Amino acid sequence: MTSGGYNKGKGKCAAWIIANVSYAGNDCLPYPFARVTDGYGQLGYMGEMWCAHVLMCTLAHGPAPSPEHEAAHSCGNGHLGCCNQIHLGWKTRSENQRDRYKKERLPRKGLPRYRLTADDVREIRRSRGVVTQQSLADRFGVSRPHIIMVQKGQTYAYIPPENPELKTAQGKS
Repeated sequence: MTSGGYNKGKGKCAAWIIANVSYAGNDCLPYPFARVTDGYGQLGYMGEMWCAHVLMCTLAHGPAPSPEHEAAHSCGNGHLGCCNQIHLGWKTRSENQRDRYKKERLPRKGLPRYRLTADDVREIRRSRGVVTQQSLADRFGVSRPHIIMVQKGQTYAYIPPENPELKTAQGKS
């Protein structure tokens, strides 16, 4: 890499990650340097840009088992820059989303109100054809296209329907 490129693992950010790979505390270990707008740490290492938690997971647990795996937080505090290797592990996107749902840590997207709860999602789905999509969008503080995607199951698909038997019965008719 040229002199204007990312550091070769010799900067203070990389030194901090390397120094904390063996951190044994159970509390979150927030990344103290630059973070992107969603709160995740970012640094240059060995000529590439890395998310801090991904580099920590790689150094602590080895490379991702497949391209489908991502570094997942068991603490739910990735958005706060947590880099504790004890809180990190490799999971597929669906495993990570299921874990978020089980622990009521739904994805944080865009504006703060985009954090719909499981109950919000179920209510939006129940209201399909009964309440206008625009009134639902206004009520939940999201866009009308977002409501449409929730109702069609294109987003928050990991939240199961309220009555799975009913969905199966509807699918057979």
